[in-house]
Parts: sequence; C-alpha cells; structure tokens
Amino acid sequence: MFKIKGREVIDVDFTWSLEEMKQFMDDNWDKEKFCDYKIGKPTPGSIEEYICLPATPNCVIIAYPRKKKLVFTVADNVHGLVKMVASEIPTRSIVAEIFQDSLMIGRAKEFKGPAADVCEIYANHMRELLAKQ
Repeated sequence: MFKIKGREVIDVDFTWSLEEMKQFMDDNWDKEKFCDYKIGKPTPGSIEEYICLPATPNCVIIAYPRKKKLVFTVADNVHGLVKMVASEIPTRSIVAEIFQDSLMIGRAKEFKGPAADVCEIYANHMRELLAKQ
C-alpha cells in the first residue's frame, strides 16, 4: 500500500467522535514526552476543528477520527497557533530537537521532512496507547 509522507492513518475497530478521541488522549497521552495539544482550527478557512499538536514553526499536526480510523496529518501553522507551538513543546520532549532543526530549512522541506517525522512520532505513540487497551 502506498503511504503518503506526512499522513498517518490508524485503522481501528470503532468510530470515535473528536471529543471521544480527545478524552482518550487526556487520559493516556504522555504530554511531557509527546507535547500537549489543543482543539481548534489550524487555519481560519478550516471547515472543522481538530486536535492540534505542535510540530515545527510552519506546521502543526492535526489529529481527527473518521469511520474506523484515526488520522494524523501535517497542516499549515497559522498565526493563531504559532504561540501554541512555541509554548507547548517541553524542552525534554522528543519533538524539541526536530523543532529547532526545522528552523534552518525551507518551508517545503519542513513540511515533508521534520513535520512529517513528528507526525509519524505522534501516530506511533497513539498506536502504542491503543495497543495497551
């Protein structure tokens, strides 16, 4: 199966609402190691809200449920989320080094490079949490 860099899809045998996904994350997510998150729209033109996780200066990871799937994908980081990204990355987090490195590269490379790496890290953490259930 072809995999799109910067998009992780986790197949599950249930369907969650966004609030149910957030509640699961509230109960299980390691915020010190994998950062905190907020519910919101990544851009003013977004048609729905997502769970937004910090990634790089120009990108966030949006997480959301779909029918029997949980999706993590790279999205643009607009001014409203820039403060979240800067303030929500603990210095001991595994994301902190990637965030700092991404300051030195172009935006397109950032989207498919460091931001996609962070997306995979978050999705793998969710896979681990789901496997424990």
